[in-house]
Amino acid sequence: MGMESTPGPDERPLQEAGEPREPSPTHEPGGTRWSLLVAFAIMAGLGFLIVYSRFLERARQLGVEHPGVGAALSRVQLEPFLQTDQPVTRDDLLGRVTLLNFWGPWCPPCRLEMPHLAEIERTYRSDDQFLFLSVACGTWVYPDLDAMRTETERYYSRSKLEFPVYVDPEFVTRTALETDIGMAPETINYPTTVLVDQDGVVAAIWEGYSDDVPAQIVASIDQLITNPSSRPPSAQAHR
Repeated sequence: MGMESTPGPDERPLQEAGEPREPSPTHEPGGTRWSLLVAFAIMAGLGFLIVYSRFLERARQLGVEHPGVGAALSRVQLEPFLQTDQPVTRDDLLGRVTLLNFWGPWCPPCRLEMPHLAEIERTYRSDDQFLFLSVACGTWVYPDLDAMRTETERYYSRSKLEFPVYVDPEFVTRTALETDIGMAPETINYPTTVLVDQDGVVAAIWEGYSDDVPAQIVASIDQLITNPSSRPPSAQAHR
């Protein structure tokens, strides 16, 4: 009697016809595609959180402490976009406390900030010493200015906004702002909210958004309106 031997890999019986096969992971293109989509979604979400957290962190560190405070705005050139037919220049700011907001409906932090800015605008609307300038941005996001207008109008209507909206199509105002406050060209964040005093001098700048920004804006506006002597000294005097 000989001992029974275990058949080797090449000696095992062939699978009979009709016998179900075990699924092989390498033969599941649907599963692979789904895994790639999940991985992409996770990476995109992480990227958004990283960028968004940078907006929030910067907003907490700036305001009246921004290094650009004290710089005199050299040029403002805004074109009418929604609910107005009048352009705005630097001369229109003089004698009033002006809040400039650069934003876009494509920008999540901008959408978070906008209801608070709308409330601020309503609060000071009847005060002749105050001016709110909403500047829609994002010509690089849309195929043309008309498409940007359509999207901005849709957001404007849905959010029940009531103030005029302007546009800076040739980046004239943003380029001047970056130069005036010492920023590198084309590095402005969104949203960026700039408070300008009665002499056209920057009093505060908020880049990005966080929950404490609206209260800071209101406090800074009140300070400038009720106590004009609190204006920051113009950086031009030190040049």
